Amino acid sequence: ILLGVFREHVMVIHLSVFTQSDGNYAAHVKVPSLQDAQYAISQLHRRKVGYKRILISYANSTGPSPQLIR
Repeated sequence: ILLGVFREHVMVIHLSVFTQSDGNYAAHVKVPSLQDAQYAISQLHRRKVGYKRILISYANSTGPSPQLIR
């Protein structure tokens, strides 16, 4: 579901979903550029997916590209 939501707006290079220590789910989404990451955040931050709202932030990966969205 999450992959489909992101693909409506940006190209997704990689997506991984994991459970945090508090039991909540989180995901790392790699997109091609900083502009794609900013666009995804502008379109999807606080969007409702299922019964929950997703909160999105970005962090630069160690390489020059791609960007990582959390």
